[in-house]
Amino acid sequence: MTKTTTKLFIGLLLVTGFPTLAQPIPVPLGPVANDTETRPPVRRAWTRDITTYYRLGWQNLPVDLLNNELARNGFSPLSGRFRTIGIGTQMKISRKPIFLHTEINMGLGTRASTNGTNNVNMSMSTFRLGMGYRVYQKGGFQVIPHLGVMSMPIKLRIANSVQTTPSLSSALDNPGISQTTQLNTTAGAIDLGLTANYRFSVQRLYDDCTNSERSLVLAFDGGYRIGSRAEFLTETNPIQQVGFTSSGWYVGLRIGAGLRTDRGKTGRLY
Repeated sequence: MTKTTTKLFIGLLLVTGFPTLAQPIPVPLGPVANDTETRPPVRRAWTRDITTYYRLGWQNLPVDLLNNELARNGFSPLSGRFRTIGIGTQMKISRKPIFLHTEINMGLGTRASTNGTNNVNMSMSTFRLGMGYRVYQKGGFQVIPHLGVMSMPIKLRIANSVQTTPSLSSALDNPGISQTTQLNTTAGAIDLGLTANYRFSVQRLYDDCTNSERSLVLAFDGGYRIGSRAEFLTETNPIQQVGFTSSGWYVGLRIGAGLRTDRGKTGRLY
């Protein structure tokens, strides 16, 4: 009797339990996952900020050691101040305030030294690559310290002529009447700089979750180069070199065009 009762009790549990287990799991009512009106698809947030500019600058190059060598050979000293003109790009590479900076500056005007018929001209160009981090921003104004590397081709042109403008007949009669030598060297440097710029908004565009701004950008930059020793090879047999330091200060004024685009949840321009 006991076994029969137990079997009946287990059978009753199975009969009443299976329908319960077969019921679907309840799902809370709400928006359908693929309903783009109530639940838009997730978009990857990104930021792009590019400024292309022209630059007019001034840089210093200590040339005392070079001037000593020039003086021993009858040439007047050179000035260590150089003007440059260049182009560059500043680009924000992430949503963090990190900027990639590339720039090329060419010697605009070389300083000349004249002592009678002896002339010396020197020019220095710079190729700069670095990264910056924005430490201050208020409205359209921002301050960006940067660290980079710099390559500096340096050219020295020496002319020793008996006549400033020799005639064709005199040059043919004495080809050695005018002699010109050009010396070239390249120095490297660590660039420690600071840029302050202001953006004047020209046009703003809004499209869904994307904001864009076109602007005019005015900037001032300055810094210091920690340069390697530069040397001009003056003789090959025996080898003789004239060395001088390539460290020095620089300043510049920029004017350019900026395009800043941001897509994210807030639509904020970073």
